[in-house]
Amino acid sequence: MNNDVEIKGFKFKKLFCDQYGEPYAVVYSKGNQEICQVSGKKFKGYLRESAYESEGQILSPRTIDALIEHCSTLAHLSRESRTLHLRVAKDEPGNILVDGINATYRINANGWEAIQDVPIIFRQTSTMKELVRPKPGGDLRKILNFINLRDPDDQLLLFTFLVSAFVPDIAHALLALLGPQGSGKSTFLKMMVRLIDPSSSEDVHFTDERDFLISAANRWVLPLDNISKIKESTSDLLCKFVTESSFSRRRLYTDDDEYTRTFRRVVILNGINSPMRKPDILDRSLLINLDRITGSERKDEVSIWNEFRLLQPEILGGCFDVLSKAMRILPDIKLENKPRLADFATWSCAIARVLGYQDADFLRAYEKNIERQTDQALDASPLASAILCYLRDDRKPVPNRLLTGTPSSVLGTIRNVASEAGVDERYLPKSAMSLTHALKEIQPNLESRGYVIERPRGKYRNITITPPKRIGLASEPSLPSQEMKMSDSTVDLH
Repeated sequence: MNNDVEIKGFKFKKLFCDQYGEPYAVVYSKGNQEICQVSGKKFKGYLRESAYESEGQILSPRTIDALIEHCSTLAHLSRESRTLHLRVAKDEPGNILVDGINATYRINANGWEAIQDVPIIFRQTSTMKELVRPKPGGDLRKILNFINLRDPDDQLLLFTFLVSAFVPDIAHALLALLGPQGSGKSTFLKMMVRLIDPSSSEDVHFTDERDFLISAANRWVLPLDNISKIKESTSDLLCKFVTESSFSRRRLYTDDDEYTRTFRRVVILNGINSPMRKPDILDRSLLINLDRITGSERKDEVSIWNEFRLLQPEILGGCFDVLSKAMRILPDIKLENKPRLADFATWSCAIARVLGYQDADFLRAYEKNIERQTDQALDASPLASAILCYLRDDRKPVPNRLLTGTPSSVLGTIRNVASEAGVDERYLPKSAMSLTHALKEIQPNLESRGYVIERPRGKYRNITITPPKRIGLASEPSLPSQEMKMSDSTVDLH
């Protein structure tokens, strides 16, 4: 099927199936190549518009259904399968491609450019919008004009997150923008969406897992605005979105036909406090603390958005400039002790170097963020709060040097200190078995604080928790990191 396919007066460049067996058509609309799912709204709209513009004809629903069925059959008969991506992808030579809808951008170690001969590699949904046209020689640091972020370490984490969001095939850290009311969290989240993955909906609303999966299947960036609490099942889904996972669902509740989707997404959320409680999702997150915008610094919304629209091409162009240079030096990045999300950390070190930082600057900022994650996980766990209270070194009259016994006796001890720890006993484990499971979740966080947890196998499975030599409360703030300074060897981005 190298030539155009013509069906009842409609011409299609190609009909094929994607990696999941769904039929697609390559069409030209207003001079641009578009790849449409045959059963989707966008393809139906193309049929209606083409028929009216060429023949002045209004197609009936029955005619449209017949055309869709015809195209679907030919797509399956073509025996041609292609892997399609959303917004970002890598081609065979290893270039990064970004789908701007109005143009496709190719980024490699030699620079970036808009290309004309676009490979069939992207699919586009009805909610996707055009990227702003990036300006060469831009400056991504101008993103700081729109966020009250004074911590240099958090600024660096934001830069690396923003640039790496255009890197496909890696697990991206979840970005959590945390701050009090009036810190501009919602506005900044929308700006991030418009920079990376513009959509007609700048917030994902969902009532159940099925809705969430539909949203995730149709956009590269998942934005969650003003989240105060995340259910355990949603937390598990977010972990899967970050690290990539496959999801299988029945097409209809009346049959046993299943469809499977595999995807990895960029997730951004905001809230006054971190809505995340489980250690596994915290372990995949960047927690960025925003400061409240004071009266003298506050701007009206119209002025903010006008300024953003003016600087948006420069910021996006700066991202592409940095990404290109990071691709050039990425092979030189060698991390001795790779943290969680090692690929993200490796890319972030390359991005940091381009921006004039050292690897150690990013790793220090990342380590401080991990400390913040640990504090958040321990503070969020009633069990951890009770254990820390029992073992604190200033407990009167004599500090306890260890917590040991059978799971049942340890649970009883923990319940006895619940009131002292400020914990509602109802939120502690209900049984010895649930204690064992809950302890597994917080064990990595406790061990990172120097606690030793022993659970030997055998007939007597006693639990023993030994504190470090000096114990601080989980709620005590981490020591501030040394102020990050820009390296003198800053790479010229222009």
